[in-house]
Amino acid sequence: MALSPLLNKPKTNVIFMIAIVISSTLLIVGAASNDDNKDMAKLVVTWLPLMLAGATLLLYRISRKFFKQYNWIITLLGGMYILSASLQFYLA
Repeated sequence: MALSPLLNKPKTNVIFMIAIVISSTLLIVGAASNDDNKDMAKLVVTWLPLMLAGATLLLYRISRKFFKQYNWIITLLGGMYILSASLQFYLA
């Protein structure tokens, strides 16, 4: 089975973003549990992956109107950005 038709399906991209959001939120919550202070910033940072994923999927939908192929690249770049931001927060 060719990989291109699978990557161009919106359902595949949404499932990928859900997996990225779950994993990055777990990273952030794990990093925040090691801190002693309880700030409102932790709450905002915890919701950050979900907001970035929403923006990525919105950009994906807009690009899907103009281009019929290679829209999965936007989802992949958004997912990599979300994971890198979460890892930086976790390692800091």
